[in-house]
Amino acid sequence: MAAYPTPKAVALSPDGVFYDTGRAHPLSERLDLDDIGAVLNGAALAFRGEEGVVMLDTLMPTTAPGPEWTYTHLRPWTTFTREEDQQVLHVGWWPELGKAHKLGPLLDGCANLAEVAHRLGRYHALTGTPWRYTAGVTGCAALRARYTDPRPGRQPFWHHRPIKGIRGSGPLIWTCPKQPDRDLAGSVFMFDINAMYLAGIRNGRVAWGTLKRHQSGNFDPDWAGYWEIDTARIPAELLDGAERPPIFPRSHIHKGAVWVTTPMAKYVGELIGSLDVLDAYVCENAATVGRTFAERLMAARNGDFGDVGETGLALKRTYAETVGMVAREGGSIWRADWSHTWMDLSRVNMLRRTDRLGGYHDVWPIAVQTDAAYYFVGDGCDLTPERMAEVLGVGTAPGTFKNALTLTVPEYRAKMRLR
Repeated sequence: MAAYPTPKAVALSPDGVFYDTGRAHPLSERLDLDDIGAVLNGAALAFRGEEGVVMLDTLMPTTAPGPEWTYTHLRPWTTFTREEDQQVLHVGWWPELGKAHKLGPLLDGCANLAEVAHRLGRYHALTGTPWRYTAGVTGCAALRARYTDPRPGRQPFWHHRPIKGIRGSGPLIWTCPKQPDRDLAGSVFMFDINAMYLAGIRNGRVAWGTLKRHQSGNFDPDWAGYWEIDTARIPAELLDGAERPPIFPRSHIHKGAVWVTTPMAKYVGELIGSLDVLDAYVCENAATVGRTFAERLMAARNGDFGDVGETGLALKRTYAETVGMVAREGGSIWRADWSHTWMDLSRVNMLRRTDRLGGYHDVWPIAVQTDAAYYFVGDGCDLTPERMAEVLGVGTAPGTFKNALTLTVPEYRAKMRLR
């Protein structure tokens, strides 16, 4: 008997059965696609007990698959678990998904179900996790899948209600009030960061357990969480955004104090020498919970598991949407403090690099759009993109810059929609 590779995805339609392995055969006359119980049992055999994805080219049924398969809610994308052996299958109904225009970055543009099966299987092979309807939901599931030890203390707290009224600094979106005139000679160089949030997830030390109030007045960079710091000693030029990007939003300051995450507090302390801590909600046990998840995606991006092909956008959206998804109630992870930490670490890493260039060459961005910094260099200035790159740190690894674009001043103003 021929040995076939175990599939990770299968798409079924009246026209045939299509596997991600490339196999295809006619649909059995005995199989009714509306009989979801029979479909699930057949798919479980094909997947040989492993987790897999099934796409059905039929309308979503109104009846349950049978008592052996459990699920939370029957939706256009539903996860089923067989109680007997904990077999897990993720099922999508192609017409329903298309009707809702929610195919997502992985399946959008698929021409046929053979391509659907191929992309679903390829994504699973690259990430080690099956696709689960959206990139954010998939990312959270992939992150959790890295922790399989159920013993007490061996997994972090996946759910923790946010601390009311406290938030992170968020993405940096800023335009300097002083912009180059349209008729000014020179160039605008855009440097953007490779996989900015992926680097933040990989390196961010987040709270393993719950956040608890701590009023000692001392800042400890090894503790994860939030710190309320006095802003009286922070120079105005670091906050007003008049000449350089603000370190955090001025709108977050209330009565001379501001709540910041540990990465931001550490950065502020580096800039001004010390911190005046007024209050804190922290966890003394911090860990890089997202490291193994991020490193798997980094390996996939680097081609360690083969060409990413059409899955490239889905890979990017997986880590980008995971950052936001973990802050939303109702998902498999609800940790707003993790989201804030990852985003702020990404912001701080960018600011450290722009600070370095400002210190070396006295040149600052004229705009920042989350992961992209724009620099104007006038004619006659000997500052080249190559020299700037040496200081900013240009490379291909997540968290490093790349010189993505060179624009004329009119092109830059048009891109930024400046009048």
